[in-house]
Amino acid sequence: MLAGAPQPRGLILNTDLISRRVKYLGNRILDANPYFLWLILVVFVLAKTGFRSSSLGVNTNFIPALAEMPNATSLFQSGFGPFWLAYLLGIDTTREWIMMTTLILAAAIAIVVPLTKRRFPGNVQFALILIAALPILSTQFSWIGMYDPFIFLGLIIWGLGRSTTWWILGAFIASSANPEQLTVAATLALLITFTMKLELEKRRAITLLGVSIFNVAVSQLWFLFSGNSANRASQLGELLEPSLYSFSMYWPLYVWGIFGALWLVVLLSVASLRSKKSVIISLVILLGIPLIASAITLDGFRVLALVALPVTLLIAGNFVDSMKTNKFAAPLIAVVMLFLLIFAPPVELSWPAIGPIIFDFLDQYF
Repeated sequence: MLAGAPQPRGLILNTDLISRRVKYLGNRILDANPYFLWLILVVFVLAKTGFRSSSLGVNTNFIPALAEMPNATSLFQSGFGPFWLAYLLGIDTTREWIMMTTLILAAAIAIVVPLTKRRFPGNVQFALILIAALPILSTQFSWIGMYDPFIFLGLIIWGLGRSTTWWILGAFIASSANPEQLTVAATLALLITFTMKLELEKRRAITLLGVSIFNVAVSQLWFLFSGNSANRASQLGELLEPSLYSFSMYWPLYVWGIFGALWLVVLLSVASLRSKKSVIISLVILLGIPLIASAITLDGFRVLALVALPVTLLIAGNFVDSMKTNKFAAPLIAVVMLFLLIFAPPVELSWPAIGPIIFDFLDQYF
């Protein structure tokens, strides 16, 4: 610009005004009551996602296996935790199973704030916004009745716990619902601790992997004693063709579904790496393992959310810790994350399924 030329003061003032207002809004959000903020976030995710019952799958895959307990007769029983809990509680109907898993989900949601306050003192509200943006929260409401709440509950305890005891407890609960899947998820998390230099999280990731492998052995021993030689791997061939077909049609959405709105945090974290080689390797691992897992299994976004949850918790936790020394960025990123949470497409959309659920309910009782 030529010397003496008029300066675009209005634009500068407007930019400064917008920055100050965004920072003010961010600070107000970060000063909110954490319990109230978490309630608002959960209700919003539920309102945005809708909900969908998996009663048909429960009735077909889980209830017949419950009738044969304590023997393992179904491939799904490799996730022994939910089945043994249901057996001990005397659950034998689809409605009771769905009620059990829904209560586990409610428990997982309820403990988020207390655990977050212990794990991130001083950054509680910021951490809650990131947790609300996890794709897993959306898929929980879209697969009501599945065993996923056990995984969600366990990984919340594992990811937010501050001691090895909590890590082991959380890892056991999570992997007892699907030890094979958690082994893949834990491997992803452990690999990323090396490529992204998350030194403080290595023991946490190793604990998850070790407990998951232990639970794989437990489930296989149960199968052996029950005279059942089957395992989940035998399902891959049966599901491979429809899985690959679905993946080929919707793969761009699958890329978004790995982290959803938290892609912002993941990309900022990867971009902060000093080595270009580390950036490339990290992105390949972060994209490759979840996408392969979803491409060869049938449940798409649900599998993505579950496989990516441990590594997302590690990255998000490290990101929240880094905000302690950057008081200016935290309010801005909090506002941007809320903007993405509100306006970005949800990982799951279950509103179209609500009509049939209501119709079936009215037809059954009226």
